[in-house]
Parts: sequence; structure tokens; C-alpha cells
Amino acid sequence: MLVAIDPECEYTRKGAASALTAFAPGERVVARLSFRTSPQEVVILRELWDERSYLSERQTRTELCVGKIASGTPSAITVRRERDGTLVAFRVTEKTRILKYDKPAPLEAFPVGEKVVVKPRALPGGGVMAAIVGGTLAEVTSAHLDTLVRWEGVIHAVDPGAADGPTVTLLRNDGATRRVLLAPGASLKQGRKALSPATLPVGGAARVHLVRGGEKAGLRFADEITIVVRREAPGETR
Repeated sequence: MLVAIDPECEYTRKGAASALTAFAPGERVVARLSFRTSPQEVVILRELWDERSYLSERQTRTELCVGKIASGTPSAITVRRERDGTLVAFRVTEKTRILKYDKPAPLEAFPVGEKVVVKPRALPGGGVMAAIVGGTLAEVTSAHLDTLVRWEGVIHAVDPGAADGPTVTLLRNDGATRRVLLAPGASLKQGRKALSPATLPVGGAARVHLVRGGEKAGLRFADEITIVVRREAPGETR
């Protein structure tokens, strides 16, 4: 099989941009490869790291980065990581969610020197995008949970007659309060008992399943709410 090197292949050694000639024979490395089968089978080298640099890069691509803004442009930010002083670069795109005081904010709300928490997302072509940028760990954690399809918490309020359809307000386990619309035909249950929006118990512990991509008037749709049934311990009485 033919092996080729992408003309734009990136080499990283000792945490810095390098060249292929900097790698020694027998050195342990990690490579990102792609495969082409037509018109002939070819393995293409896209990225190459020494082992230690790769482990550091993997942390950058998967772990929350807490630090201070070192520099920024409309399309990128660099954060000086708090735990080791490393400069970490993130791309900023139209998909980046930016929050301050738990509300949407422009990137300019985080000037140089401002404390920041970044949730990264590795890009298929290499590099790391800032998926969520926030001022606190709690903000970023809540924003990440907002993107998931399963929430857990306590029913805080129910409005069966809301203008856009029945709504349920959930005090989520992370402390965030979120209101959702009930999708038409949503399954509402407590054990084997079917419920209606009007009989959902305020104060009940609940598991909520949300429709991916389903939204109206800024609210996500829930197609399933299950009230957690508390099982009594042996010998326990109410």
C-alpha cells in the first residue's frame, strides 16, 4: 500500500510546531491517518505527534479549560490554562455558545485577562473549537446539559394552559431552572399510571426526555416525563 504525506500535515514535538526531520528513528509517535481506496489504495499522514505532546493535545480536545483570556479575535481565543500556564488556542465559530451571568453574550464580554471556562470540541480536520465559553464552571456545565436529550430534576411548576401549549418547569439537578413545552402526545407517567399535564405532581422527582432539535418560542419540546416512584425500604411506613 502506498503511503503519502498531506502537504498540510502538522507535526508537533515537545508541544510546539515542528518538522518531520525533528522526529528520531525509534521514537514513539501518534499519527492521524486517512485512507483512500481509489484509484489506488493510499494511506495519507495528516498529523504527527510525539507521545507526550499527543496526550497533552488529547486533554486540550476533551477536558474543560479553566484560565484567563490571553488574546482574542472574532474567530479565535487563546486561554492561559490555570493549572499549568499553557497557552491553549480555540477556534470560535457561529456554533460557539458564549455566556456571561448565565445569559448569551458577545465574545467581547471576555477581554484579555478575564477569567473564562471553555468546553472544547475537537474538529475533524484537526484543531479545537470552543463549543461553550462561560465565566464560571456552573454556567458551562448548565449550558452543556441544555444540549442533551435527558434531564433529571424536580417538577417546579406546571402550566397546562400556556399559550404555546402545556409547559413544565424543571429545577434540574445542576441547579438550573428550565421550562419545556410538552410535545403533542407526550408520555407522562408515574410508575404504570398515566398522567395528564394537570396531574403532574409539583415537587415530584422527574426524568425528562427531550426531542432533539425540537423547539418553539425558544423552548425545547419534551416527549416523555417519568415521575420517579420512591420505593419504601423494608419495614418503612408512611
